[in-house]
Amino acid sequence: MADLSSAATRSGYCATTVSGYAGDCTYGLLGSFPLPPSAWLTPGSLRDACVAACLRCSRCSAVSFSLDQRDCSWFHVCEMERLHQEVPGFTTLPVRSLPLVHRRGAELAPFSAVRMLLPAKTDFPSQEAQDLCVIEHVFKRMTRGYYLDIGANAPVFLSNTYALDRQYNWSGLCIEPQESYAQGYLQSRTCTLAQVLLGDGDEVVFVNGRDGWDNLGESHVATHAVPQNRTEMPSRTMKTSLLRKVLQIANVPRTIDYVSLDLEGYEFKVMKRFPWNKHSIGVLTIERPGADLHALLLNKGFCVAHNAASFVDIMYLNRSLSSVSTARCKRVSSMPQYIRPADLCSAR
Repeated sequence: MADLSSAATRSGYCATTVSGYAGDCTYGLLGSFPLPPSAWLTPGSLRDACVAACLRCSRCSAVSFSLDQRDCSWFHVCEMERLHQEVPGFTTLPVRSLPLVHRRGAELAPFSAVRMLLPAKTDFPSQEAQDLCVIEHVFKRMTRGYYLDIGANAPVFLSNTYALDRQYNWSGLCIEPQESYAQGYLQSRTCTLAQVLLGDGDEVVFVNGRDGWDNLGESHVATHAVPQNRTEMPSRTMKTSLLRKVLQIANVPRTIDYVSLDLEGYEFKVMKRFPWNKHSIGVLTIERPGADLHALLLNKGFCVAHNAASFVDIMYLNRSLSSVSTARCKRVSSMPQYIRPADLCSAR
């Protein structure tokens, strides 16, 4: 049993989580405990109630709590030496030590009940009107859909999913490993945020880049270190995660209405392991999908909605949506050579 004295507490929180994520503490790596009204009377009552909830759950090893934020979050794994400080007022307490066998998947850090949402913007910030096409013309302003944003990058600027999130009350999972964007997601988005680097297996890679590892992609990731004399491109190691594992831990629903995919060259490597037997996808927009991924999607029953493709960002529709007209979406001037006329939805 860990030291539960006041001396063991530290300022900060283990990670950011989404409210209700694995909230019952029966699965997953983190979540938020619902507490009775009596827990929110004083800092001491909150601490006692949060610790008691953790002790009732064998998966909980630490808690982060805040009276101001009215939050008690539990964590399967918590690095006490690397607590987050972005949101003030949190205290973290290690409750128990867990054997390593319980820590499988600890490299994944989906996120927290703490949200400080700014007022929603009313425009469509995507680069080539992908968001407008998806919500207005494909889903006819449908509310409460579900999206998966892989390689989400910035939470608002050029985002394909921001408008779905904040204007149409969609929920979703945003996968973006760059730590510099985390605070922006807490302020601007409601999606579950997974700060993980996807790959085609669990492997240690070297990430090379400047300025906070911007635009992580094939040109920035290698299985070997950059030579020491290449000081202009510093390197650090990261462990990649399988997409299916991330979807499982984040409890992604079976039906995913929309997927936005932009991994700067890693798209096929990640999607070839997509768990098609567990999830269906309605629409995808993919920047430069390439011939291999294009062939994979055709094999899975998708067609190209050619009028919705622009700036080499191609829209694919599930066969159930292949009759949807995207004629009013932003048009493309040309298609990659690997896309044949027979691959277009209009040809089916």
